[in-house]
Amino acid sequence: MQIRVKPMGVLRQRLGKQELVVELSDGSTLEQLLEKLALPAGMVQVVLVNQEREANRQRVLHHNDEVTLLAPVAGGGGGARASTGYTLDEVQTVIRALYGEKDTKRGLQGCFLWFLEEVGELSAAIRTNTASSIAEELADTLAWLATLANVAGVDLAEVFHHKYGRQCPGCGQLPCVCPSEVKP
Repeated sequence: MQIRVKPMGVLRQRLGKQELVVELSDGSTLEQLLEKLALPAGMVQVVLVNQEREANRQRVLHHNDEVTLLAPVAGGGGGARASTGYTLDEVQTVIRALYGEKDTKRGLQGCFLWFLEEVGELSAAIRTNTASSIAEELADTLAWLATLANVAGVDLAEVFHHKYGRQCPGCGQLPCVCPSEVKP
């Protein structure tokens, strides 16, 4: 049987492809797939099978299942950090896998209040000018922005590219030539 594998972040770099098809014998488990991919223990934090989070590594896979693999997300707390290389789509996928059910129950307005709280914490971190606090609050703010996009059904990468991907939406130039006192 064939399994479609979508590695994210550092896993994509490690496996060298955005998507690959892995041939397994019928009745193979998620654990057997991971063994075949030869990924070190602990390198895969979250697994989605057909867009649903799966914690059971003994789950039997079926022909044409889509398995998304997510690596642990690196924090901003100093020390050596590995670059994840996450795209906006991958950020949304990570947040959906971690918190999707809770976020859906909270609803758009509830999630927006949490987003505003994080923006307030980012503001406080900027006022104290502590690099580690600023980094942590930026990560939290991005996570809640991804949550809002997920709950609203918006593809952040797509809408960002549409609005900012070619030129400044204000002046239509690349780079922007809007006066600094004008919000583009």
